[in-house]
Amino acid sequence: MMKRVGLLLVTLVFAVSCTTASFQGMQMTRETPSFNVVGEFERTLSQHGIIGGWSGGSLIKLSDNDERIFSIISDEIQKKGGDAAIDVTIEYGAGFLNLLLNAITLSIYNPGKIVIKGTIIKYTS
Repeated sequence: MMKRVGLLLVTLVFAVSCTTASFQGMQMTRETPSFNVVGEFERTLSQHGIIGGWSGGSLIKLSDNDERIFSIISDEIQKKGGDAAIDVTIEYGAGFLNLLLNAITLSIYNPGKIVIKGTIIKYTS
């Protein structure tokens, strides 16, 4: 009976837990340029780490995906015919299933996801 209660408690802890690290873009200029909002975007990428990767361990390496993330944002700007992206948010996270897979494999397999959101703008003269 105690084993079942313990297993239930562990399952509940995993069921309500997830881990997320996020970065929200900051823009600093001396003058506020005038612009029109062209559109919004949101892209989700799967992340698969092997042996002590980011989602299960305590070390989250944001720089490992810099080139991929920059490329996605640039593609979204081009698709919408804009000049820049503002209010960009990058979230790295691992949900219940990701954490469970990490625990079962003893941190050998570390799945997760990256969500990139932002607003595309076009400068006006």
